[in-house]
Amino acid sequence: MGIYWIGNGSAGHSCATICGNCLHNEDRARGMMLCETAAAGLLGIAGPMIAAVLVAQFGGVNVAGIRPLFYVAATIAAFSFLLVLTQLSGRQWTSRRMAGKHLFHDGIQLIRGNRTAQKWLLIGALNQIPFGMILPFTQVFAKEIKGASGYILGAMVTGAALTSIAFGIPTGALADKIGRKKTLYILIPLFWAANLILVWAPSPAFLVIAGILLGFLHLSGPITGAMEMELFPAEQMGRWLGMNRLIKALFGAAMALLGGIIWDGLGPQYVFWIYVGIDLMIKMPLLASIPETLRP
Repeated sequence: MGIYWIGNGSAGHSCATICGNCLHNEDRARGMMLCETAAAGLLGIAGPMIAAVLVAQFGGVNVAGIRPLFYVAATIAAFSFLLVLTQLSGRQWTSRRMAGKHLFHDGIQLIRGNRTAQKWLLIGALNQIPFGMILPFTQVFAKEIKGASGYILGAMVTGAALTSIAFGIPTGALADKIGRKKTLYILIPLFWAANLILVWAPSPAFLVIAGILLGFLHLSGPITGAMEMELFPAEQMGRWLGMNRLIKALFGAAMALLGGIIWDGLGPQYVFWIYVGIDLMIKMPLLASIPETLRP
């Protein structure tokens, strides 16, 4: 898992830097949502249901049944690598002011005196809670607590993908028109609803509804990513996003551990309730204090 997160963080950092430098503010949210619609949407629909069929064929929701999925994922990752190797542009962005040799010192100098950037580091860390504390436990909760079958688990992920397809491009256009913050004020409560419905769900149908609403997390990601990129100019983008990813990785790892402790100590449902409380009482007031970034 450590090796996985090294690769995930490095690839994600490069992707975000390219998005930040290639797109203008007024086009950025729509451009990033096109990626979201294709990746989490179109590909996300087929993947979970194919996975459900494979798991059923190889013995059900257990180690033997799940193992083949990793071979499939490895094959697709190799194909992605070939695309990057042969098709990705080699364009470079140069800075008039070279970054210092001391990475941490240079990063601190970048945000010194910038209250908005300092607040955003905390917001970025809080945005990582779902990836460390919620998503790893969502399907486990549906399986162990609610008794979901492999097909229901697949349908939950497919539902999230359908959300990306149906609302991805319109949400990006909305964020480029009315602003990032107003759009986030609409999306974030929908993800809260997903968590609450998941805990309450009296039947498999409600688990699928929760899965559909979970897709709004993937829509809010590109919007917050657009805000993050718009806080600094292109020549400082690598250092700024690198700082954010370092903070997010450390915080996300801590939240994953905390989620496990809460699951074992207090009860599985508290993992989801505590997240909603933190979001409501800490992240939303911080977000309200950040200026809109759509227009410089």
